[in-house]
Amino acid sequence: MLQLSLDTGLGWYYQHQADNLNAQAMSVYRQAFPDDRRTHPGNVRRVVEGQLRQNADSGPSLNFITLMKLPASSMRRFLAAMVFALIR
Repeated sequence: MLQLSLDTGLGWYYQHQADNLNAQAMSVYRQAFPDDRRTHPGNVRRVVEGQLRQNADSGPSLNFITLMKLPASSMRRFLAAMVFALIR
């Protein structure tokens, strides 16, 4: 019974952390791409990877430059959220 309670508590805690990271990732993404309304926490990873892949293939573009202009603290939070999404 104690193990079940502990597992439930940890599950809630980690889900809460994941939700916070998703919200942070979306906040940073919205700063970089304010006009994009199709992206949501469930696909932000795929969208960012696609944009970076497209920029790598076709050279620099305004979206990539916009992403690089983000403050370092925002970029760190965004990258942490992306790493978390990759390992989930």
